[in-house]
Amino acid sequence: MAAQIIGKDSVSKYIKMCGTTKFVIYRKDTHKNSDPIFEWIEKGDNDKAIEKFAVWADCMNNAVIYELKLFNSKEDSEDLGEEVANKKKGKVYNVSFQINEISQNNFLQAQQQSQNLNTSELIENALLKMQMKNNENELMKKMAELDEKFNKFIEEEEEEEDDMDQLSGLNNPNILNLIGLLTQSLGGKKAAPTAINGLDADKIANINKAVKILAKYDSEIDTDLLKLSSLAENQTATFEMLLKTLRNM
Repeated sequence: MAAQIIGKDSVSKYIKMCGTTKFVIYRKDTHKNSDPIFEWIEKGDNDKAIEKFAVWADCMNNAVIYELKLFNSKEDSEDLGEEVANKKKGKVYNVSFQINEISQNNFLQAQQQSQNLNTSELIENALLKMQMKNNENELMKKMAELDEKFNKFIEEEEEEEDDMDQLSGLNNPNILNLIGLLTQSLGGKKAAPTAINGLDADKIANINKAVKILAKYDSEIDTDLLKLSSLAENQTATFEMLLKTLRNM
């Protein structure tokens, strides 16, 4: 017997038209007490039922004929003023459907496929595919959260860097002014505010930047730099060799 409805979108429209919130799917012509292929009986509205059916249909994507039972809970039907079919369920609809249409060329192949499909395997495959899809959605959600946290961290780092430029290092205006006053008092000449020991503003900025980066990875950066300075003064050949190696990297 042919299916009454063909296509995922057509079934979704049918569920929308019926206005039900729950459903159970069986293989057609199976025993009444057989296990369902899939079911959605959780609390939710009609749109949620359509969404769950669409996810299941995307996972299956075959030409097997299924039986779809749509229904509302007794409480839902009573709230909507609908006729209650029995003590457990409210409004009930039954319809057969296919996700994909069977063409004449692949009819025998699809029929053989339908005969060979084991109910437990169908359930297992459907649940596995839905779990994979849910895991994929969860992974995408976590990646989006990490991306948001990373962007927020970068913004905070940039703000902190702007603040540090004004408060620390050789570019600190208070330090420059103090050096200028000391130089003026000792030598009688006013020091240039943009150069210290032959360092212009660009080099000072680079030094500040390098120190802040190194401080993140070297907790003893102060003593390490002093050791390097001592090496330059007392073991010049070794220092120049290290410097040459560094510049050639």
